[in-house]
This record gives sequence, C-alpha cells and structure tokens, in this order.
Amino acid sequence: MADGINNESDAFQLSFRGRAEVIAAIRAFLRRHAGVRAFNWTPPLGEPGLYVCKKFSRVFQTKHVFTITATFEQTFSP
Repeated sequence: MADGINNESDAFQLSFRGRAEVIAAIRAFLRRHAGVRAFNWTPPLGEPGLYVCKKFSRVFQTKHVFTITATFEQTFSP
C-alpha cells in the first residue's frame, strides 16, 4: 500500500547529442547542480516537476560531436 502523497517517483535515462559548445553548456548545468540541487524539468508526455541528476557521462562521437547520457530522478524537495 502506498504511503504519503509523494509515494511514486520517476526516473528518466536521457541522451543529449550535439556540438562541443552545446554539450559543454549541458555539462556545466549538471555540474552546477552537483547531483543534489533540484531543477525544473518536464518529461515527454509528463507533468512539470523537480529533478536531480546524480549521474551523467560524456562520450566523444566524432571530431565535433559529443553525447551526454544522464539520469534525471524526480525529487519532491528543492
């Protein structure tokens, strides 16, 4: 049986692919939040909410293209 009003949370595996400057901006945002500071995000077909990203990795694809994979986990406190 569920307990409390925030008994269900979501997590999303995301992948961002782009040029170095775009990926650098995404990485800087994730590092600023340091896996503990929540940010607003709206998942596809979902409702806006607060999320944290505790894990992400950057992968070199080609000379000018990188990919960041990240897990956004829903949280209920800022």
